Amino acid sequence: MLAPLQCAAAAPFFTGHFAVSPETASLAVSLATGPMAIGIIFAGWIADRVGRRPIMVFSLASAAVYGSLAGLAPSWESLLLLRCLAGIALAGVPAVAMAYVSEEVVPSAISPAMGLFIAGSALAG
Repeated sequence: MLAPLQCAAAAPFFTGHFAVSPETASLAVSLATGPMAIGIIFAGWIADRVGRRPIMVFSLASAAVYGSLAGLAPSWESLLLLRCLAGIALAGVPAVAMAYVSEEVVPSAISPAMGLFIAGSALAG
């Protein structure tokens, strides 16, 4: 899946290849990050019932499939749909990782550890 920074850099390609405006091209970012943010809530709830490892494996595998298919998307609409599905799929990764950090780190270090996790995720994208 294209990370937000990678996708923002691809916006000129999207405008030329799919003949959309730059504003419309930004939907490729929004339709991945928005559903992921909402999906984190549900992914955490499901991980408590199913287990963390299955959620993490499913999230990474399905996001890889959707991301690969997005690279082959024949239309703008199909690309947006696949980006949305990849965002939903990826929601399991931060949900499980944050729960793991909160259980494994001493309470006084949870905030800095979460900050490092989020900063690392943003940089690695």
